[in-house]
Amino acid sequence: MVAYRPNDKTANAEKYAPCPSCYGYYEVKQLWKHYKKRCPLATEAPKSQTVVSQASYLLPVPAHVSANTHKIMSVMLKDSVYREAVNDEVIEVCRQADIEALC
Repeated sequence: MVAYRPNDKTANAEKYAPCPSCYGYYEVKQLWKHYKKRCPLATEAPKSQTVVSQASYLLPVPAHVSANTHKIMSVMLKDSVYREAVNDEVIEVCRQADIEALC
């Protein structure tokens, strides 16, 4: 569901995420406000970072990233380090070994 259509033709998809309750796409900076005050399906009022983390977990990731790794990476800041970590298959192999050692 498209909840808002920006007028700017250069809108960056990385700045938007789905609401964990209604699945409408909102700018990440405004997502917590939507969830807390405007979302008709929201059941609780969590912290802003929790809402963003839940929204990040709903976004697709490359096929080589496992579910456990995706859950951990959904709380990371979405910057150049995150993009490098997600797209590097060697880093994924190392992460899998570390996750399996912890579990």
